[in-house]
Amino acid sequence: MPRPKTPKRKKAPFRPPAKRYRTHVLNAQLDEAYRSFCGEGLTATKRRLEVNPSPLAQAFLLAIRIECANRRAKRRKNRAEAQLYREKRQLITAFIEHGRAHGFDLRRADSAEPGQPHVLYAYLPGCEQISWHTSLGGIELPLEVGGWDGKSCSTLAKLERAVQHAFPGSR
Repeated sequence: MPRPKTPKRKKAPFRPPAKRYRTHVLNAQLDEAYRSFCGEGLTATKRRLEVNPSPLAQAFLLAIRIECANRRAKRRKNRAEAQLYREKRQLITAFIEHGRAHGFDLRRADSAEPGQPHVLYAYLPGCEQISWHTSLGGIELPLEVGGWDGKSCSTLAKLERAVQHAFPGSR
């Protein structure tokens, strides 16, 4: 009796070189941030923001957590990736609720990204435009009229500058 054929493995989806390069840059920036974010490292900065009860500190903390989940998801494939993107969506929902409660400027735009039909734009005091691709579901936000600022792979750096300015560390 002949041996049954081994099922073929599914090939990983093709990722264009530009997307692979962007993911590589995002991963390198995250690794560097864990070492030197705000001169103290990302973990220490998050701990410092966690104990600060101000709405702005909590908004920065949520934004940093969203960005970390987003970048960590880009490193993973399989269930871990799905779990991290779920975490990102939950954090974005919490960020929007927090932003609305404290009057931060949040806007949305449509996106051509598959599975992520919207872009959330946030304008926190003392911070440049930060944005994430996501699915906002039924969350209604004003439309973004100014558009994207054109700065690719820059959310973490923008957050670092804003946190340094608003909450100088003990270095």
